[in-house]
Amino acid sequence: MRKGPDNGVELTPLAGETRKQLAQEEEKYSSPRLPLNDISEASTTPQYQTPPAATDYRWDRTVLRCEVKANQVIRVLAIGCILIFGYVTQGAAKRMWHQRTARFSVSLPPMKQLLDTRGRKVVGSLDPLMQFGVVGFNRCGTNSISSWISKAGEHVVIDTHTHNPLRNGQSFVFGTITYNHLQEHVEKLNEKHRSTRDHSKEKVEISSGIMLPSLMNTRKGPLSLSNDFNSTKLIVSIRHPVFWFQSLYNQRLHQRSRRKDTSRELRGKEPHLKKKSRKSMPSPWDAVGCKKAYTQGLCTDRAEFHRYLARFAKTAMDTSEELEALRHYGCGDTVPKVKNCALSDEDGVLKPLAPFGGKIFVIELSQIRARKDELRRDLSDYLGLDLPDMSPLSNKGYVFDEAIDICDGQYKDIRDVLLVHARRSSRWILDYFLQSPDVLVSSREYFVETLENWGKDPCDSRRKTLELTEEHVDYDW
Repeated sequence: MRKGPDNGVELTPLAGETRKQLAQEEEKYSSPRLPLNDISEASTTPQYQTPPAATDYRWDRTVLRCEVKANQVIRVLAIGCILIFGYVTQGAAKRMWHQRTARFSVSLPPMKQLLDTRGRKVVGSLDPLMQFGVVGFNRCGTNSISSWISKAGEHVVIDTHTHNPLRNGQSFVFGTITYNHLQEHVEKLNEKHRSTRDHSKEKVEISSGIMLPSLMNTRKGPLSLSNDFNSTKLIVSIRHPVFWFQSLYNQRLHQRSRRKDTSRELRGKEPHLKKKSRKSMPSPWDAVGCKKAYTQGLCTDRAEFHRYLARFAKTAMDTSEELEALRHYGCGDTVPKVKNCALSDEDGVLKPLAPFGGKIFVIELSQIRARKDELRRDLSDYLGLDLPDMSPLSNKGYVFDEAIDICDGQYKDIRDVLLVHARRSSRWILDYFLQSPDVLVSSREYFVETLENWGKDPCDSRRKTLELTEEHVDYDW
């Protein structure tokens, strides 16, 4: 069909067309009227116009409905986009504000770089989770030292849980728990910081550690440290074996007496409760010698501190003299056999060895009282913390009727056994362990002098010792 005038094209007569036919065609294309049933131009009344078909009407209604639905969908999508955009921008703004106002932080790599959660194993060094550790020995002032370090600031986090997974060699469990705990702790510190309206912009890095004095006497604990921690700074405190044994024995005796008192009180309130059978508290003479090398039990052989320290392989252990010093000193379990104690031919160097790559800071307990200023300075430099002055603590220890005094004459045989452990430990620590560049001490001259005196019975000079310790830190007796 040819284009009409409405399309901007002029109609031209074709062959055989007259001017009248051309005019009719032009009027047909340019007229706004609806087409007529009759082609005659005479029928121009409305009653002769063709009504719209029913299908056309339904089609128009369908199109209208689609347009309405489309508009509704567009409006819903627009509102959704606006809400999502607002949520994202608000969340981003909130995160930016939290980051800007956060004072405390912890530098942790992604968990997958440290732990394989599917295989439940450690795949990287766990040093970021533990910068330092107070790992020994029991009844050697570890509680006092940990409490002192924690006062360096609220950014210092120390896990003091006695059932730490590292004790059993469960480094993966320790890593998982500690990773999440540190993140939660940092968030709590920042929320507290914001609530106090402290506008300080100083950024503080979290320093995390553990207090686990029983770790040194376990088989797997040192292995966990050596395998999964390369630069963690360890702190090991020691004390004269004679007073160490007295402290350990009185602690166990005090705990047992408290449990008995609690049981009596419960049975008085609830008579139907049956008394539980318990082993009786061993006498001090029964505690001479240990049945196992790795034990948390009450026995004198645990005072062989040097044998447990040697497991970190900080010395060569390639001479007969050193190997002889690291052999177990075995004793019988009754008083008549005490005088027959001798080196055991069965027990050599404690195995397995656990070569540790980090540094070890050794503290003799008396330094906390007699050389506290030097210790504060050196330990602050070692940990990178600003330690406060150590607060004076009670020196009463365990005071109750059943507590033993190791200096009584009746315990002379037990002291003789412990003095052998003291001499052997002090000689190996001074001659071998202290020569390692990875082993540090404070007030070296005082430390050496103190360990030289370990070979003497401390009860002979106890009065002088008490004068030095009267107004200072808890002696953990």
